[in-house]
Amino acid sequence: MKISKLYLKGFGKFENFEFDPIKGINVIYGDNESGKSTMMAFIKAVLFGLKGGRADKEGMPSEIKRYKPWSGEKYGGYINIELENSRRYRLERDFDNNSVKLYDEDFNDITGTFTGNKDGSGMAEKLMGINESLFERTVFIRQLGTRLDGASSKDLIERISNMGQSGYEDISYKKAHSALKEALKSQVGTGRSYTRPLDLIDRRLEELFRMQRQSKDKAMLRLESEDRLKELEAEIAVLYDRERLLSLASEFSEVKEEIGLQKEKLEEIRFLNEGLRVLKKNISELTKEKEELETQIRGTTLEEERLSEELRGLWNNGNESAIGTLERQIRYMDIGEIVLLAVLIGTVIGGFMAKLIPVSVSAIPAVTLIAALLFRNSRKRNLKELQWAQAEETGREKLLEQQMENAKRGRIAAENQLDRTTDHLEVQKVQYQQQINRLEDKLQITGRQHLAEMEGKADALSFELIRLLEDKARSLTSSEACLINSVIESSTDILARELDLDLAKQYCSEQLQNKRLEKSALEYKLGDSGEELNADALEQEIYGLTQQKRALEQRGEALNIAMETLEEASREVQKKYLPVMGKVFGSTFSDITSGKYSDVRAGDNLNIMLNDPLSKTVIPVSALSSGTIDQLYLALRVAISETVMKGNEVLPVILDEPFSQYDDSRTENALKLIDRLGKRQQIIIFTCKQREVELISNVCGQSACKICSLT
Repeated sequence: MKISKLYLKGFGKFENFEFDPIKGINVIYGDNESGKSTMMAFIKAVLFGLKGGRADKEGMPSEIKRYKPWSGEKYGGYINIELENSRRYRLERDFDNNSVKLYDEDFNDITGTFTGNKDGSGMAEKLMGINESLFERTVFIRQLGTRLDGASSKDLIERISNMGQSGYEDISYKKAHSALKEALKSQVGTGRSYTRPLDLIDRRLEELFRMQRQSKDKAMLRLESEDRLKELEAEIAVLYDRERLLSLASEFSEVKEEIGLQKEKLEEIRFLNEGLRVLKKNISELTKEKEELETQIRGTTLEEERLSEELRGLWNNGNESAIGTLERQIRYMDIGEIVLLAVLIGTVIGGFMAKLIPVSVSAIPAVTLIAALLFRNSRKRNLKELQWAQAEETGREKLLEQQMENAKRGRIAAENQLDRTTDHLEVQKVQYQQQINRLEDKLQITGRQHLAEMEGKADALSFELIRLLEDKARSLTSSEACLINSVIESSTDILARELDLDLAKQYCSEQLQNKRLEKSALEYKLGDSGEELNADALEQEIYGLTQQKRALEQRGEALNIAMETLEEASREVQKKYLPVMGKVFGSTFSDITSGKYSDVRAGDNLNIMLNDPLSKTVIPVSALSSGTIDQLYLALRVAISETVMKGNEVLPVILDEPFSQYDDSRTENALKLIDRLGKRQQIIIFTCKQREVELISNVCGQSACKICSLT
């Protein structure tokens, strides 16, 4: 299997980040806090999901909270994977609502084929053949996380043992042991079970012995039950008569109440008809008022139009223009007269005093001046006439404007009154229709004929009630008899009596029901006890069950022997197969340490011991330096991975800062191991050291690895 694409929609500090790993070696390089561990966590999160819950003891929040997007982006992403059978899938998770989707290479949603759970639990295990626990303890190696705890060792040994014997990791001897144990529990039973065959037989035997003891008691109980049955039949007959009388009285009371209601409804119909008459009159008056107002508005509108047309005629008569022209002409004449007067004076003075101009010449300007004065006076008279006419028109204009304003006010007042009248009319119409609907509803359920039928039914019930009361009065209590008589005789307080009748009837019905239940129980008991138990049949069944019990106990012994044998076989398989894994482990560790430690063993429970080349003694792993221990456990991880994956899907190896405690020589040896692994499976390495990136490029070759920088 290889991961062909990582897409982080929103995960921790990443937002819309994508990376396309190659089949061989992939190096994701970046400074501390650049997001390497977050990206590594994303791979596992998409495959197996994130865990929720509270913060741990150190205050670290749960995974689901720890990796929430910093930017507020949608929380999730997907990875594309390709299996060794060339099938391609897209595994997509939405961590906001804890859901998962699996698509095939044609984007068909095949989630339901691999899991039935919304959170996708079990999906990755079906795809890859490995669960989350083994994934973390084999190919998913965190920073300083190459070591294995006791639980990891136990699970891995179990898986290796399964594969060594059967060729399949999921054919588990542990499961086979559980199956035998379950067979013992289901087919036989144990000391702590309650519903298994042996338990059922024991309980049946106890029941049979109890039946023998109870057989003698049944005859005595039968006689007592028969006597009690006769008493119950007599009590039931009395209670039935009481219930019948009370039911008739209750029905009679209900009919009387219904008659009263019908009369009330007829009165309400009369009231509704009167209301309709008033509403119809109001609608007619309002309609007439509306028509009058509309006529008034039309007349006022026409008057406004006439006055407006007359005003426009006054504005267009041209008097103002003519007055302006005459005023200008008079001003010009005044100037000319002054000029002529000056000329006349100059001529007279020149003729009399200087003798320069003849006196007769002065007559010309004099005549001209007189003619100008006459013409000027004529123009002034024309001007006064025009001004008088203009004054009259101005007064007429103001009168017309006042009349037009009055007409407009009258029209607006009429329109407002029309609106109020229209609204009032609509309200009256709605009320009229509502009254009509109410009247129709009342008429559907009320009528004289229906009232007559109810009165006839009341007479029949009264007759039947009086007849039964005379015949069955002894069945009633005194209070019940008084209550029924009051129902027959009175027509008031019907509701109060109905309540009392309902309570009395309910009490009587409950007593009758209890007596009938008691009778049914006695009849069932008598019918059940009527069949006498056969002592021979009891003895025969007890004997048969005893034989079955003996056979089940023998089967239980056989299953216990099988479980013990299977446990011994499983231990033998582990002893046989663990050395195979140990051989790969020793060879790998020898390569990393340049042959210094060539003899290393992983014994029972993967307890690692090795032969010290200096002291020639067997020493535990704890005696080594921390760097050597990391190298040793890396080799063990590789060996376990090869063993567990043998014959199954080869998974990518994912490492976070795997060489942090290695010296240059052992780092180079480890990289040669990684290069060898990268030729058959995908490798993804996260590192913050530029030196390691350069070493990987040199050892593995730049064409065989892909480097992604997060810095």
